[in-house]
Amino acid sequence: MKKINEFFENAAIWKVYIASYFITGIFMFILFQLSEMTLMTIEGKKTFTLFVNLKIGALSGIVFGLMMTLMISQMRSSRKFWNYVDVVEELINKAETKEELLAVRQKEFKDLINLASGQIQLSELKRILAILETKHKYIK
Repeated sequence: MKKINEFFENAAIWKVYIASYFITGIFMFILFQLSEMTLMTIEGKKTFTLFVNLKIGALSGIVFGLMMTLMISQMRSSRKFWNYVDVVEELINKAETKEELLAVRQKEFKDLINLASGQIQLSELKRILAILETKHKYIK
């Protein structure tokens, strides 16, 4: 399980897509194969053949693989944002002059703005900006 987590955290995004395509495609194929008993018609004729189940698995693998890849990509960018928040906060806490605070605001804070992607992250940006402005106001 640890190796699977490391793969999804560190692998190239195209490799993540290929892995998630196969995972979801095989899962959907097996799901339709096992549900064959409930999908039979009154005459006892199978509604989905093996070939149809393979096509369903392949097509759903494409769709769900893309969704899984997008989810993992968003998780990676969110993790990068929150790690950088800690760095910026530490720089703000270490700053002792107004020039240092302005440098943090012009460089690191702008980089942090570029990493933000959601409402929670925007509220975190507002919080950090308030800390920056307050410290700038009261520092000598």
